[in-house]
Amino acid sequence: MKVITIVLCGVILNSCAAFSRINMFTIDDERRLGRDIAIEIERTVQISSRADSISAYVDSLGIAIVNRCNLSKYQFIFKVIESDDVNAFAIPAGGIYINKG
Repeated sequence: MKVITIVLCGVILNSCAAFSRINMFTIDDERRLGRDIAIEIERTVQISSRADSISAYVDSLGIAIVNRCNLSKYQFIFKVIESDDVNAFAIPAGGIYINKG
């Protein structure tokens, strides 16, 4: 669980820093782009059930970290990918994916 915590903190903090920079997209543009990317990702990978203990842990930890970033205009969504690889990434408008690893 320590690896998940460290990876999740890094992804969210990097997202927080990226959102604070000048952005050429409107929030609505980001949401549309993020939605389109999420659809494509979720067509190609298996997402863990929300009832899965790791997914629940990632979701609760992610929400706690996001609350400290004060990014209320974004709706962060945390999803765990069923994969043995260690990886995590963020997409526009708050989609954050973490491999189960």
